[in-house]
Amino acid sequence: MAALGEREIHLWPASLDGDTESLSLLLSEDERERARRFRFERDRHRFIAGRGWLRSLLGRYLQTEGGALRFGYGPKGKPYVDGGPHFNLSHSGGMALLAFCAAEEVGVDLEAVREIDDAEGIARRYFAAAEIERWMAAPPPLRTRVFFDCWTRMEAVGKALGEGLAAAALPPGEPWSVFDVSPSPAFAAALAVRGEGWSVCFMGQCGGAAPNSEDHPG
Repeated sequence: MAALGEREIHLWPASLDGDTESLSLLLSEDERERARRFRFERDRHRFIAGRGWLRSLLGRYLQTEGGALRFGYGPKGKPYVDGGPHFNLSHSGGMALLAFCAAEEVGVDLEAVREIDDAEGIARRYFAAAEIERWMAAPPPLRTRVFFDCWTRMEAVGKALGEGLAAAALPPGEPWSVFDVSPSPAFAAALAVRGEGWSVCFMGQCGGAAPNSEDHPG
């Protein structure tokens, strides 16, 4: 695996619907307990895959066993590993994106593009004025895509800040970079990081092929 450069972000797509037997061995006991609490087998399977791929990749960056890693958690629940790269994970349906950065906190958000009930109400509640204007101005066939482009950018910023939607607006006076990292037309995805001059490197896919957008989160 290539080392993380000082101004690089590595982005890994991952299938969550492959075999999880080996990935499950990497999980901690509390993660296994969380997995057991899922009502549906598909959701349990995907949680195991997401955490397993996260541990596997972190272990490779840190040159250690992924199963030996111990996560800490920030005030809003964002996980971290002492001495490790900054990272973030997002999933939608059977696909995930995992982002890694050596120098700064990073946020990534992935959404399957699909029709949303009360899209206008959600947009007016959460989007900035310019984003609402862009969404309203889009031709009807493109509005769903524009909605998710705006949504994923907002979520990615909030996740990079570790504060969620409550702090999704870009802090004034600070340079930020927000990238469109959509892996296919069926998905919208955004990556946010403080500062400029970043290089986003798409790495190899973990697991099988990416699912289509008809497989929504359960």
